[in-house]
Amino acid sequence: MLSFRIALLSFLLATPTTVVAQEVTISSGGCARLVEHFPDADVNLIPNADVRGRPVTPADLPRSPQIQVPDAFSILISVDLAERLGIPPGGDADYTARAFIGQVDVAPDGRAFFNGQPLQDEAARQLSILCQRQRR
Repeated sequence: MLSFRIALLSFLLATPTTVVAQEVTISSGGCARLVEHFPDADVNLIPNADVRGRPVTPADLPRSPQIQVPDAFSILISVDLAERLGIPPGGDADYTARAFIGQVDVAPDGRAFFNGQPLQDEAARQLSILCQRQRR
């Protein structure tokens, strides 16, 4: 069993100036389910090398554009109402019966939010960070 002392942040409590320490005990199996996945360095792509590290010819084409992946991104969530309600396709091709449900935003640190609300509570996030540190 792993044991952690976690300070609950003041914004989680009713009194803004109060910080409370709480003893939390969690099994190693429970900790494993909470831990964010960080792959070991040896599983990352090594450019111009095969899986055994031997050199290979680069697969890049000349002048291929370099795509810059953003640190944060958003995913729009919608529902096709016509399909959901069983309305057959047809009529005006420019019309779509899509209802906007919300937006998932993924921050640079990996936290995800649905319509601005975190998808994981802060205490669970802090516990998963502590479990990750314990496993290293």
